[in-house]
Amino acid sequence: MAAPRIPFVALVLVVLFAAASPPAGALPVPSYTVTPNPPVGGRVATFTSTSITTDPGGITDVRWDFAGGTGFEQVGNPTTFPYGSCGPRNVRMRVSDAQGSVVLAFTVNVVPGPTPPVAQFRFSPDLPLTGQEVLFESLSYDPDGRVTRYEWDFDGDGFDDGTTADVTHTFASAGGNTAQLRVFDNSCRSSVVATQPLTVLSALANRLPVAQFAGSPLRPRVGDQVSLRSFSYDPDGSVVAQRWDLDGDGDFDENVTGNSAFTVFTTPGPRIVRLEVRDSTGAVQTVTQTIDVTALGKTDESASGPRLMYPFPVVRLAGSVVSRGARVRTLEVRAPARSRITVRCKGRSCPAKRFVKVSRSREVRFKRMARFLRAGTVIKVAVRKGGLIGKHTRWVIRGAKLPKRKDACLYPGRSKPSPCPRS
Repeated sequence: MAAPRIPFVALVLVVLFAAASPPAGALPVPSYTVTPNPPVGGRVATFTSTSITTDPGGITDVRWDFAGGTGFEQVGNPTTFPYGSCGPRNVRMRVSDAQGSVVLAFTVNVVPGPTPPVAQFRFSPDLPLTGQEVLFESLSYDPDGRVTRYEWDFDGDGFDDGTTADVTHTFASAGGNTAQLRVFDNSCRSSVVATQPLTVLSALANRLPVAQFAGSPLRPRVGDQVSLRSFSYDPDGSVVAQRWDLDGDGDFDENVTGNSAFTVFTTPGPRIVRLEVRDSTGAVQTVTQTIDVTALGKTDESASGPRLMYPFPVVRLAGSVVSRGARVRTLEVRAPARSRITVRCKGRSCPAKRFVKVSRSREVRFKRMARFLRAGTVIKVAVRKGGLIGKHTRWVIRGAKLPKRKDACLYPGRSKPSPCPRS
């Protein structure tokens, strides 16, 4: 009997069907998607395997390698990975079914985010002297992320003068200078360079007054009266005027003057207070502090801490600079009555190693210190009274330069000076 004849069209359909279906037992076919596509620096990317298999058991395991090693450190589908930098990044995906595993290696290009950071900064003092440290503070921010890198330039030869948010720099010569800051965010974006001009004065010119103050209590609550005490001074003259800005608007329009002020905050949160200090030559310096006001009902251990001496002591060393040291005209301390004042002097030209006086009036003078002091001599003045926060001032006598001064506070029960409370 002759074999039945299969129509030509039917034969073609059978062949096509066989070609579209992989034979049973074939390995899986790997594929993937990534969201967002392309990935963005500083953000999390989601990787999803879209692999297919003809095995009845389906895909049994998906593993990922983002580290470029020999293993696969992440398991699961989908999986996520945070990219902290930009550029091409290698990825491996291993897909398994009952028949075996297939590894797919591919590269994704991580791109910068859509919004760049904003670079801005401030510096103090406003008119620095040659050889004086200038503090530069970054006020930069990123609208959709965070700032991760800082690059400073103070000499015009590239951004290689600092890599932190706050840096100090000393200018060797007087005249006009330019400070620049460039920042980068966590999505690989760089900012427009922030530039500020500054003028450096000769060290022989008038030195700016030093503006500084502290508040008490340290962490006030809403409705508490806050006492603000200035312990500003002028290193080569005298302070003649002090003005307070108690509402943080920068206008000093409250008509509050003098070395002390009082205020009450009616809402919780950070509150800005400023003090402007003017010396006898008209030079002005301003200092800004933020006071953290807590809501009613909340307590803070620092709110019940020790208070500052009032009026806060003023320590003054006056004289003239010579090539081998300094000729001291007077060493005087202005402090509340019954304050204990200790002066220590270290160096071959000191009249004694230690003086101690208890003040009977507002002003105490140490007449034996009126003499020539060699360069390298160290003078320390400590002012204490009861359980209050006192003052510590240290000078180092230098040849042909003004003495180097450092002020700090003395807390009750502590022998060593500490930074004064900032708010």
